[in-house]
Amino acid sequence: MKTHQFTARIDKQSGGMGLCFIEVPHEIAEALFDRFPGRGLITIHKESFHGGVLKRKDGYYLVQLGRATLKKVKANYGETVEVSIRADDSEYGYEMPEEMQVLLDQDDDGRKIWEATSPGMKRSLLHYVNSAKSTDVRIKRAILILQRAAELQAEKERKKRLKKGD
Repeated sequence: MKTHQFTARIDKQSGGMGLCFIEVPHEIAEALFDRFPGRGLITIHKESFHGGVLKRKDGYYLVQLGRATLKKVKANYGETVEVSIRADDSEYGYEMPEEMQVLLDQDDDGRKIWEATSPGMKRSLLHYVNSAKSTDVRIKRAILILQRAAELQAEKERKKRLKKGD
């Protein structure tokens, strides 16, 4: 998988969200992805993170950077940074925490529910588990996610039965 490098300025998006972004050169974005948003593994200041490469209506490509990402890569608004990017070839577009993988390997029903979840929701849940600093909290979060998913699945099936008149 080819890694592309470029220099970019961290700019702020207009509006009240407070998000920053880096613009990805057109030729790099087009070389990396067939469709958008594309998932990339981005590195700034030797710190890597999974991110989406978005195509704006005006034809520009960008990667959004929230406060936590800026803190992780030790960068600030207005700074010019060296960026490397490659297509993210991970299964979910985000790092699977070991704690979550162990639970999914042990729980067939949980695995089925997990696989039926949308890719964006999977990334959000993986981010939630990964954001915990301690192993104990990551385990608790992973268990909570699978328990809640099972409850939602059971509720969905109950409603289906009621609708059929069972």
